[in-house]
Amino acid sequence: MATKRPKRILADVLENLDEKNFRKFCSALIDWDKKVKKGQVENKDFLDVADVMVNVYDKDALKVAEELLRDINCAGNANNLGKYLHSKAGLGSSVPSAGELNFDFVPSGKHFVDKHRSELIKRVGNIGPILDELLHSNHTVANV
Repeated sequence: MATKRPKRILADVLENLDEKNFRKFCSALIDWDKKVKKGQVENKDFLDVADVMVNVYDKDALKVAEELLRDINCAGNANNLGKYLHSKAGLGSSVPSAGELNFDFVPSGKHFVDKHRSELIKRVGNIGPILDELLHSNHTVANV
C-alpha cells in the first residue's frame, strides 16, 4: 500500500475543498485555539496551510483537521479522515494515500477531475493511454 505522511494527506484534503470552504477552514483554524495566527494562513495555499498545521499540531494535525472539517460542514472529507484516524490510531507517521481514503469527494458537487481540469491538462503530456482506459471503463460500466 502506498503511504503518505500526515502533511501530504492534509494537503490533499485541503486541495479538494472549494474556495469558500477553504477560506472557512482557514478561519476556523485561526479561531481553534489561537496557536495559529491569521498571518500564517491568510492568502496562503493548501500546501502552506498543511505545513502550518503539522508544525503547530504535530501528530494531532489530522485530528484537528477532522474536527475543523466537521465544524465547517465538510462531512465527506471529515468522515474519511475520521475513519482513518479511528482505524489506525497510534500507527506512527505514515498513512494511506488520499486516493485510498477516497478524498476525491469535492463539496462543490464537482468531481476532482472536473474541478482541476485545466491544471490536469497543463500537466499531462501523453493522454492517449488515459483516454483508452476511460473508454474501456465506460464500456465496462455500460455493459454491466
